[in-house]
Amino acid sequence: MKKTGIEPVTVVVSRRVRPGREADYEAWLTGVVKEAAKFHGHLGANVFRPTTPGEPYVLVYKFDSGAHLDAWTHSDVRMAWIKAAEEMTTETQVEQLSGLETWFTLPGASQKALIPPPKWKMAVITATSVFVLGQLIGPPLHHALDGKLPGAAVAAISVSITVPLLTWVVLPAAARVLRRWLYPPP
Repeated sequence: MKKTGIEPVTVVVSRRVRPGREADYEAWLTGVVKEAAKFHGHLGANVFRPTTPGEPYVLVYKFDSGAHLDAWTHSDVRMAWIKAAEEMTTETQVEQLSGLETWFTLPGASQKALIPPPKWKMAVITATSVFVLGQLIGPPLHHALDGKLPGAAVAAISVSITVPLLTWVVLPAAARVLRRWLYPPP
């Protein structure tokens, strides 16, 4: 599960729990999430419990970089937790997401919504968002700093404002508002 780079990485782990082991697995989930949170770069975790018996539990956790994810993934602590989970589960699937698709991971989404939407839909929303933010941030910033700083410095300031807004505000909000278009019902 090697992932390098400095972009956030989301891991989606789906496990089917052996009948009668649900309480043990719930305790396991609590413990493994607490342990992962002790590792540098851990950004949080969510658990989606099955709505019908026999369906998988889904654990979604995020690290701020591939390097920090690797530190957790290859740790002896995690290996011990994984070994314990194998006794309680019958099937495990792991998916790793990074880049644009993590902007479109909906909080509180159903297990099916964890699959990223088509890349063309993400591109349309991202391009539209970048254009709108560019129009809202760029001209006032250029007007306020014109002649006071070199053009490259003004562009760097604009980007340093735009990217965090896209990451933590605009694209997650767009994903919620456009949920039905991004994730149409089957």
